[in-house]
Amino acid sequence: MHSEINFAGRESEYRKQYSVYYYQWMQESLKTSDDVLTKVIDSNNVNWAAEHVFKVNYREYRLELRNGLLYSPDFGSKTLLEMTDDAIAIREKAGANLDRVESERLGIIELQSKLQLLKPGQVTVLMSPTDPNDPNMGGYSMIYVYEKQERNQIRATAIRNDQLSIQELRVLSNYMSGISKWNTADHLDFVANPFVTNLGFEEVINECGVSQKDVLPKWVEDMSSGIVSAMLSELNTGNIENVKQIFDAFQMSVKTRHEEERKGSGEAGWIDPLMMFKDENVWMSVQRQFLLSGGKEMMTTGGSCGATDIELRSDDWRTNNVMSTLLGAEEKDESYSFDHEGQCVVCKKDPRMLGPCNICEQCDHKIRAQVE
Repeated sequence: MHSEINFAGRESEYRKQYSVYYYQWMQESLKTSDDVLTKVIDSNNVNWAAEHVFKVNYREYRLELRNGLLYSPDFGSKTLLEMTDDAIAIREKAGANLDRVESERLGIIELQSKLQLLKPGQVTVLMSPTDPNDPNMGGYSMIYVYEKQERNQIRATAIRNDQLSIQELRVLSNYMSGISKWNTADHLDFVANPFVTNLGFEEVINECGVSQKDVLPKWVEDMSSGIVSAMLSELNTGNIENVKQIFDAFQMSVKTRHEEERKGSGEAGWIDPLMMFKDENVWMSVQRQFLLSGGKEMMTTGGSCGATDIELRSDDWRTNNVMSTLLGAEEKDESYSFDHEGQCVVCKKDPRMLGPCNICEQCDHKIRAQVE
């Protein structure tokens, strides 16, 4: 029997959309089956690549309405509302603010009600501006479009928009809904209140600024499929850190291969996350190439010290100076204190007294020694 997960020291990990600790929570607390976990892991892998590397502006998916409740065919018998309740439970146990996710829950309830009343061909829109109070959000808005089809099937898309301000979203919502009720709406109002539009599905997409739909390369889905069973195997044996390392390898592989192909560097099939996980030499080779391909910028987005799932290996038996590259030599004379306790983001040990970027003093000395 699994014991209740202790969230101490890992509060932020359990809240992250793409964190592998979410799978552990699903398995141990929700008793989620391997079949469902396989689909969840694969979906998260692909969605992470679409959102963070390719910045895909349009991804289409399917839902279905059964007895007034929305289901995703990919996630077994759970309704979207139940999945939202799971997310609320994680955040509540982690001590996070619940305002946004509770508003999102209200939005799903309203979305189900509206879709149930629509005729085939009619469309509902849900605006999801970034939460200005959450530094872990990407700083861009998502616009979700749902078309009722025959036999209660739902055609849906998630549109990423980096340009529209919340005031511009208000104007767009007034136009598409035909009701001037959005002039003072904030991000909580938007996610709680989907609206019906007289525009067609493709018309809404065009109004949201999507003139050409981005396409995710097939190799991304193939790469994800190749690691899902390994991630699930490590999860089932309790090796959560191994699950994380495989996902770290996937992230670096996707980013590096994408940049190599953009440069026209030829065949990039050698960038294999499972090979990275099994062979430290391959790991280090891809890791260095990852940093040269924009990995430094990728890791430092989201805050002064960065907010990422990617763990760069810096074990003693690897001759590796990538962490010093991330910090930059210009920071080596900076003085600061190690004044709070938690888990070090480099060595993953806790409790440790941590300084800036949540690095412990021992790892900080190693990194600075490499820089000097």
